[in-house]
Amino acid sequence: MSSTASKKVKKTGSYSGWWPRYKYSVWIALSTFLIYANSIGNGYNMDDELVTRNHRLTSKGVSAIPDIFTSFYYEDAMNYKYEYRPVVLTTFAIENSLFGESPKVGHFINLLLYAISCLLLLNLLQQLFKQYNPLLAVGATLLFVAHPLHTEVVCSLKNRDEILALLFSLLSLKYAWRFMLNQRLLSWILSGAFFTIALMAKQSALIFLAVSPLILIPQSNKLRNLIVVFIGLIVPMAVIDCFTNQLQPVYYAVVYVALPLFVAAVHWLYWSELKFNNKWDITSAISNWLAKKYAIVSINGGFMELLVRILELAGWIGLILLFLFFSLPVNGFALIYLFLLFFLIKPRINVEWLVLSLFWLVYCFVTSIVNPELILCSIMAFVAVFFREQQTPNLTKYIAFILLIVVLTNSNIFEIEISPLTLLGNLFFVVVIAWSILSQHHNKWRLIKIGFFSIAFVISLVIAFYYRDAISLFVACFSVFVAFLHSPFAIKRLYHRIGLALVYLCSLLIYLYGQMVFTGPPVVSVSVKRTKTPVEHIAVTHSNNSVIASPDRELSYIEYPLGVHTTGSKKIGTTAGVMGHHLAKIVVPYPMSFYYGFDVVPILTADEPLAILAIGLHLALFLLALFLFKRHYVFSIGIFIYLVGVALYSNYFIPIPGMVADRFMFIPSLGWCIVLVYGLAYFFKVKPEEGLKNKQGVNRVFAAIVLVVLLGYSFLTYLRSLDWKDHLTLMRKDVQYVTNSAQAHNLLALNIMKSTTEGQKTQAELDALRQEALGHFKQSFAIYPKTFNVAYDIGRVYSAMNNPDSMMVYFQKAADLDPDHQLPELSYTLAVYHQETKKYDYAIIQLQKLLKLQNTNLEAYSRLSYIYFTLGQYDQALATNRTAAFNLPTRPEPFINMAYTFQGMKNLDSMTYYFNLAEQRFPGHPVVLQAKRNLNNQ
Repeated sequence: MSSTASKKVKKTGSYSGWWPRYKYSVWIALSTFLIYANSIGNGYNMDDELVTRNHRLTSKGVSAIPDIFTSFYYEDAMNYKYEYRPVVLTTFAIENSLFGESPKVGHFINLLLYAISCLLLLNLLQQLFKQYNPLLAVGATLLFVAHPLHTEVVCSLKNRDEILALLFSLLSLKYAWRFMLNQRLLSWILSGAFFTIALMAKQSALIFLAVSPLILIPQSNKLRNLIVVFIGLIVPMAVIDCFTNQLQPVYYAVVYVALPLFVAAVHWLYWSELKFNNKWDITSAISNWLAKKYAIVSINGGFMELLVRILELAGWIGLILLFLFFSLPVNGFALIYLFLLFFLIKPRINVEWLVLSLFWLVYCFVTSIVNPELILCSIMAFVAVFFREQQTPNLTKYIAFILLIVVLTNSNIFEIEISPLTLLGNLFFVVVIAWSILSQHHNKWRLIKIGFFSIAFVISLVIAFYYRDAISLFVACFSVFVAFLHSPFAIKRLYHRIGLALVYLCSLLIYLYGQMVFTGPPVVSVSVKRTKTPVEHIAVTHSNNSVIASPDRELSYIEYPLGVHTTGSKKIGTTAGVMGHHLAKIVVPYPMSFYYGFDVVPILTADEPLAILAIGLHLALFLLALFLFKRHYVFSIGIFIYLVGVALYSNYFIPIPGMVADRFMFIPSLGWCIVLVYGLAYFFKVKPEEGLKNKQGVNRVFAAIVLVVLLGYSFLTYLRSLDWKDHLTLMRKDVQYVTNSAQAHNLLALNIMKSTTEGQKTQAELDALRQEALGHFKQSFAIYPKTFNVAYDIGRVYSAMNNPDSMMVYFQKAADLDPDHQLPELSYTLAVYHQETKKYDYAIIQLQKLLKLQNTNLEAYSRLSYIYFTLGQYDQALATNRTAAFNLPTRPEPFINMAYTFQGMKNLDSMTYYFNLAEQRFPGHPVVLQAKRNLNNQ
């Protein structure tokens, strides 16, 4: 009996057997399959053709895997190519080899991968919630499993990329966690390898690039361990980008500059010695810590000291924003160097040192815009600035600093045209700043230095506005500040230092304003369509041997109404509106739609109430996560997961098709599940010792609320997965909600017309479907009457309904909307119509356009030459037929047409010549014989 009892107890005191150990995993797996079981019977749906159904690669099976890893994710007959997601295509190629093209098999595999991802998520949350009741991790995972926004990901085969990105990101995080605990090289390698696979599934894995270091912060008080993990995640991304060129410059800014600085700051916040007298006394705590750290005397309870540090921090943030505005990836390395010097070398910090360094950094950035190679000089200059307070010979440092200023200031003379006056102003500035540095310890020169800087300010300001020179404007701002720095007002009292910081910030704002006035508003967003890079050109010509880079996807207005070059208030306001929409859908995921876009998502300015509310709410969430990171670490992690994810898909950094989509919140919704469970547990004081074995059990109110939310989510998810049965079922249901979405109506109409070609249908059924499609096409066109494709498709529907008059009305509208369209069928149809209605000028325009697209179209040449002949423009008719004869050497028609033209010109000799030439070149050809009979009859 005792031996049996001993088997039931582990060394830790818990019960043995697989059930106590795996019961939570079984709950998660069963819940996943129960909620989504009805999705297995669904057919193909929206965009599934991108990865299945006669796909150019996946339909070939495993034999296509080498080509998959050297090909675009999407490629069509119109030569549109974008994205690099070989992992997801590989899974479909393997699936096709084993089971063929079967939607049921595909949906089952999607569900299986989703269940595995949720089990990995449970394992991660158990680590995060290890100090809390074990049911918290289970509850958060169950909420994630049942969240209705995930139906688009699980029920759409195309969105398997989102599941794979999550799955391999969680594996990467798992082994990164192990590395932080055991410091083993294998764990570090596996973490980077899994993150590489996640990135090759979809770029949404970038969310974990920001979140993973934050999750790992409590595992070690050594920043270097975190840096090693960070490098293991960044290196795969950099390698992939070298071959695919997917990331935009703003990504470099975030990844290489803002993100490392932020993670290091949060690491410092978590492991610092801040002591709080109460939970709201953060001001005194930070002030006291700063006073101890820098030996500063606190004033007014530390509040003023804290204000100074906040203003100094604002200067750093201003520099990062400046870097983001100019989108110069190369300067990111300078900021990294600056960051390392600041945190590792730790020179003696004072206001003069800080401000001089910041201004010099900005100046280096501005000059680097002209010539990026100057970044090497910038780094050397930073070294000189930062070692200015160290125990090295001052004269050597100052001389090096002055020489670098001269080199950096004037090295762009041979690169661009620069006015002599601008050069003189900059040289004057160099001399003054050099003298200021060399004589900074001699107060007797203070007034003279103030005078020199005042003169520099006047000269630079005149140059800036006369020549519209941004660098000179910077010199003017710098001169004002340095003059203030050397004035009697810049004494060591705290309120004067506050004034100093304010002058610095104002100078920086003046400079940024002038930069926008002189050069136009800085473009933060990326271009939707760009020219090919050399790497892309090589890939096109040698695609069998190289991984190809992906040009950006071209978006229409109804997909992305914001405009790719929109900046300023409209960009910020609309971004805030998008983030507000996502937040509302994560909390209350009803109703949902397969597509949003124009005009469901409003275009807002930053001063509108909805935008202000969204900005304030997300800023409050960020500050809340930051200030509660140490006391409520799990709660903060949940907020950060949401914020990073929603920022990635906010449309600020990259344009998003449809502006918003339910699938984009797949990973960010995890943050909401964590926040909800942890917040409720904290509010109802759920204690760690409360578990299933406790007689009192977990707090009933807490359990009831979580259960109600879980059941509500599960019910909505179950119903929503039924909507994903097929294209028409989904779109007909959702279009009732997004009645103002032009693209939603357009997509539904296109799929209705596609259904008319599938299966056997009676004429009455065809007429009903065409009429339904016509209604949605017209609704889309009414919402935005400038869409070429919609107007053209309306004309095609009328053509199928044998209504030529209405067909031509909309074909003409399409041609007017896009005179440079690339559709030969449209040009030919319009040409025939205009020719028949004797609108010859319009017919000539369309036929000329058609021949540019198809220079071997015999019918177009014949019609164009006939129109010229009808108008009596015989020279143009002959020229058209000569071009046709050159491009169509195997056809006799151009020679026959030239003979008829000369006949109309009463030039019988030339007529006979071309008839004989046609007969000699094409003996016995039916066209020649018929023309000969016509001639004999005449």
